[in-house]
Amino acid sequence: MSNKILALILGISLFSVYLFSINLYPLVDEDEGAFASATMTMMDSGNYTNVELAGERRDDKPVLTHWLQVISLKTFGFSEFAFRLPSVIFGLLWAFVTFWFTKKISNKRNAFLAAFFVLASLGASIIIKTATADGIFNFFVASTTLLAFLALREQRSKYLYYAAILAGFGFLTKGPAILIVPGGALFFWAWWNGYLTETLRKLFNPFLWLIFFCIASPWFIYLYLSEGIDPILGFFLKHNFQRYTSTFEGHSGPFYYYFVILIFLVAPFWNSLFTVVGRIKTDFKDETRSFLWIWFLWVLLFFSISSTKLPHYLLYGITPLFILMALNFKQQSKRINLLIFISLLGFISSLPIVLETLASSEKDIIWNVLREEIEVFFTPANFFIPILILLALGIVSFMVFSKFNQFIISSLLFLISIHLIFLPSAIGLFQDRFKQAGLKVKEMNKPLAMHKMNFPSFGVYARDTAYRNHKDGQIILLRSNQIDELGSVIEIYNRSGISVVIKE
Repeated sequence: MSNKILALILGISLFSVYLFSINLYPLVDEDEGAFASATMTMMDSGNYTNVELAGERRDDKPVLTHWLQVISLKTFGFSEFAFRLPSVIFGLLWAFVTFWFTKKISNKRNAFLAAFFVLASLGASIIIKTATADGIFNFFVASTTLLAFLALREQRSKYLYYAAILAGFGFLTKGPAILIVPGGALFFWAWWNGYLTETLRKLFNPFLWLIFFCIASPWFIYLYLSEGIDPILGFFLKHNFQRYTSTFEGHSGPFYYYFVILIFLVAPFWNSLFTVVGRIKTDFKDETRSFLWIWFLWVLLFFSISSTKLPHYLLYGITPLFILMALNFKQQSKRINLLIFISLLGFISSLPIVLETLASSEKDIIWNVLREEIEVFFTPANFFIPILILLALGIVSFMVFSKFNQFIISSLLFLISIHLIFLPSAIGLFQDRFKQAGLKVKEMNKPLAMHKMNFPSFGVYARDTAYRNHKDGQIILLRSNQIDELGSVIEIYNRSGISVVIKE
């Protein structure tokens, strides 16, 4: 296969995954729904400095993601596509900066592989398409850390200034993690290689911090002047320090949590992962590769100690691992490639059964009744036949193409199976009822509320804020088995364990 044909297949596949498919399924609660709801409130109110969710100030996230989503909505209209597009754009930039760095330290082939690992791995590809801050933040973390390292390694101070600019925007995206991740990685690398004093002197250049604070601080200063100290304390102490030292919203896990998560995040590139792990001792003899390992291990250790654990935290250290996987890439045999590919598609084909089993075991009605709709969203036409077609294409590619091209094509087919087949069905299964509920009441011009649940996408599709407290005359979203708790109501929507009522 010529490079032009492979590039065409790659381009069509990535376009389908990252642009075409982002409008195929509803926003996912709570995270996408919460970001979208806060952005909708910002845009409709015309107040672009305050972040509000369900009528309350939202202290846990800075403002940049909402600004980017507002720009996207004003440009492309109100849709899932517009909400997710900023994350996709910055995800592609994340892959580009990974390519650029790897090319500087190695060659174009390895740079292509490193960027490909970003775009085709399970964890990164999902977060890139999610309408939250995380896909955007991963670009800022990767670019800030890589530029700062190159500045120190190549004695190019301008890269440090670029890193300070990007870190400022990263702080406006997610907060202190933009300093913790690069700072820890650079500190321990410098200490390991005997450059600590020189590195600290360069990193604490006052002009760098002036640039950083000029970008990162104005919004926080405005927030303090307009709202007082409470939102500042809420952000830094509650949603950063306390989130690290205590468990938030039940998101905990054992110390080995991220070792398990890593297997899922890098899928389907397990062979490359195991290869690079086997070379860790050798890699630590090289200055650049030791930095990449220290970056990954720092993130792994830091968040393993954290009381609150979420899968996407490990992505802050996944970029160096992808670069190492590219630098140590070894082509595996056709048989192993074929076995992994068939196994993955077989696993994906079994997921409807897994979902049905999980739903049946749940006591909560909004989960339990989903087993009744699985056959609606996982039909032969939209799920099983497309999986069989991908399987056939994969087998043909193994018979016809070279080993490297087979690796690329099979990885793309896996990516397509996840993003164009499984996710639209699985997310539609759970979220479509909330979307339809919101669309149902969109033109009714009554205030919205939720009763003992938090699914903010309901309000997004209704184009109004859904409050958490309710009163007479409001349209209320609730579980179907809790209607009697509200007294006299008129039910206007009922589907799969949820109801929408008007409280009289």
